[in-house]
Amino acid sequence: MKFFFLRRAIYFTILIISVTSVHAQDNFVVKDSKLKAILREYLLTHPDICSYDSTGKLVQLSKEEIEEYYGDALVGTKNLKNDSFITDKKNIGIYMFKFSGLSERPHLYIQYPDRIEFIEIEAKDFNFENALKKIIKLFHKYPDKFTQKERIKTLEGVMNVIYTYKYVDLGY
Repeated sequence: MKFFFLRRAIYFTILIISVTSVHAQDNFVVKDSKLKAILREYLLTHPDICSYDSTGKLVQLSKEEIEEYYGDALVGTKNLKNDSFITDKKNIGIYMFKFSGLSERPHLYIQYPDRIEFIEIEAKDFNFENALKKIIKLFHKYPDKFTQKERIKTLEGVMNVIYTYKYVDLGY
């Protein structure tokens, strides 16, 4: 029972810190060409870039329109534990990524030594607790890859991305 309240208090504290802190939105270019191709394909198949049609109505762009307009845009990514850019797929961590310089919602993925796993924030059945479990599982599986400060910074970054994706009007 005590653990339950402690866990809820930690979640609440992290959420407050993430919402009230000013989080730098630097965009770093992905240097690994295979990873960049995977991330670009994900962004093009999960479009959330909107425009206005001739009647002034907000419309979501199709994959083809995004490919035409943003096909050459750089994919920006950031390691949430230290705000650094990545050079290859071997850097273990949780990353935020989006097209660089565009007002679109950020996405998340977990990078393991041999694979990446996307956290599907836009899914209708998105479960915040399940996402946190994946992150905690990563921390336990690779304890030597995260200092205490990096764990907290990672959780803060994840909270910011989820909050931005779910609740912030980006004013398309």
